[in-house]
Amino acid sequence: MAISVLSILLDGLGTAGWGTEEGAYIILVDEVKKLENPSLVAPTNLFLDEVAEEIYVGRGRHIYVFNPTAILLARLDAGAEVTARRLALDSQGTIYTLDWDQNRVWRYDFFGKRLGELKLEGLPPGADPQKVSLAGLALDGQDRLYLLDAGNGYGYRTNPQGVIQQAIGEGKLRDYSDLDVSRDGGLLAFLSFEEGRVRTYRPSGELVAEFGRRTGSSGGFSQPVAVRLGPDKKVFVLDRNRATLLVFAPEGEFLGELGWGFGLPNDLRIDSRYHLLVADALANRLWSIKVSFQERKRRPAPSLAPGDEGGKETMGTMGSSGSSGGPGPLGQSSLPEPWPGKEEVVPKRE
Repeated sequence: MAISVLSILLDGLGTAGWGTEEGAYIILVDEVKKLENPSLVAPTNLFLDEVAEEIYVGRGRHIYVFNPTAILLARLDAGAEVTARRLALDSQGTIYTLDWDQNRVWRYDFFGKRLGELKLEGLPPGADPQKVSLAGLALDGQDRLYLLDAGNGYGYRTNPQGVIQQAIGEGKLRDYSDLDVSRDGGLLAFLSFEEGRVRTYRPSGELVAEFGRRTGSSGGFSQPVAVRLGPDKKVFVLDRNRATLLVFAPEGEFLGELGWGFGLPNDLRIDSRYHLLVADALANRLWSIKVSFQERKRRPAPSLAPGDEGGKETMGTMGSSGSSGGPGPLGQSSLPEPWPGKEEVVPKRE
């Protein structure tokens, strides 16, 4: 039985912070699992390989690979000089990791052998090579690579060698902190942590929308840390301070939000069936949440007395946020024994 956000909050798994805006959809939670493993220490940087059904987690110099029940399959060493901050995997099994401390993108094969560094070439006119500051990385379903240059304010689509083929943003993405691309490459989303703003673009560089506001109420951002696109291009923003997922249409319409007692959510991934994977750095676990969407029925406008110019639609409010809840060198496994994973299905209340 699916349960709504309101049910979640009233069940005590989150604290209701009543807002003033109602989304166009009710987000239904069909299934929730807690994934735990001793290696999931403050998990942050995620990638979900839907084909192989594997979960990649970057932490420090290591990349951890888990199965869907959190059993550790491999611990890959990216190198002493590498800090794996952002992860992506192409259809051939090539692993991309962005180390923003060093402003570099490294590539590894499926078994963990380092293939080299991606060298960014062909900056747009006016962009300063000394100001390049890589802050985000994503791949679309055709293995096209996208990078966010927060220093110059651009998003780039590059070939596998790092040659820029398209520059997006016209310098307006300075200090932006994350990006994602739809599977078909038809929509890009960029997030600014500092400004609490999202900008969506077509691959041609045409701006679709700019939206977002700093507020603790429904539909607003407090500390937005990740932006992800769903299979039908819904825009998901993970807010760390509010411990909430906010959902928007590509044009910026607020659709709804979800709080599930996240402790300190730091990253988010979404598969083609709307399974959400949320990294909870405080609880040292991953949340696997299956959601669906139900369009909210709008109340009919009240009848007007003669002479009235118009009426105002009255809507209720929706619960907003959840509160704190609770293989050697890359490719050569050095694990003494496989560490067991723990998968716990969170029961629903009827």
